[in-house]
Amino acid sequence: MKKWFKNFLDSAGYLLLGIMLTIVFYAIVFGFFKMLWALYCETQVSAHFRLSHEVLFSTVNDIMGQNVLLFSLNSVLLPLKTCLVVALASQVFLIKRFIYDARGLFGKLLFFGIPCAAAVTYYSGASNWEVYFAFCLLPSLNLMGYCFKFADEVIPSSLKL
Repeated sequence: MKKWFKNFLDSAGYLLLGIMLTIVFYAIVFGFFKMLWALYCETQVSAHFRLSHEVLFSTVNDIMGQNVLLFSLNSVLLPLKTCLVVALASQVFLIKRFIYDARGLFGKLLFFGIPCAAAVTYYSGASNWEVYFAFCLLPSLNLMGYCFKFADEVIPSSLKL
């Protein structure tokens, strides 16, 4: 029991480090895209895009108008919950052993990362899901590995089915 608790604390610390790194990385990336969006809004192409795709433009404009740190924090928490649920369920039902562990990086991203991002988009209740999928994809892909490592360390082998 003492060894399991030590593994749990180590894994939780590793997951917390991954969460903090993801928030910082996503804040930097989002700030960069926010600057690019502000630059794009000053062009003539933006005016044409605004007229032809009003809903899409207003959705992206609303997202880009948010605070960088708060948006990145909110954009990381929902993928974290979703990826943790998927990772823990995969560990318990041995899906992780046969599908996740048997794949390389591209296979892991294809079979688990993109569906996790789609689930995050679905559970966010977004009306324009394509835009929100694009914003959820990066945090989901980044947190997926941390969550699967956490699930592997936390669930004892005696609890696996």
